[in-house]
Amino acid sequence: MSADAVGADEGTPASQDRPVGGLLRTRNFALLWIGQSTSALGSSITAMALPLVAVSTLDAGPAMVALLTAATWLPWLLIGLPAGVWVDRWPRRRTSPTSFRRSYSSSSRSRPGPTC
Repeated sequence: MSADAVGADEGTPASQDRPVGGLLRTRNFALLWIGQSTSALGSSITAMALPLVAVSTLDAGPAMVALLTAATWLPWLLIGLPAGVWVDRWPRRRTSPTSFRRSYSSSSRSRPGPTC
């Protein structure tokens, strides 16, 4: 038996080692989790609502709804996959910090600022 197994058999509860609430008590993780959950919910609603709006508003038939649904995947297929393969061939030590800085700078520019 290992030392961990012996310690667990002696009646030391594992809950004393960790804070109550787990990862959701960590602010950064909670923000990430809430943001990702909101994004997934919005994507699911869009995937359901877009064809329904096309049918009700534009009187689209089944072929048009299929083309509309397929068109939502086109940017990922035509840009995302080739770009991922291309970037994967770059050196990772330089790529990761550079992409983080570019992502941060582009998101900070797109935020609305105070209007004077």
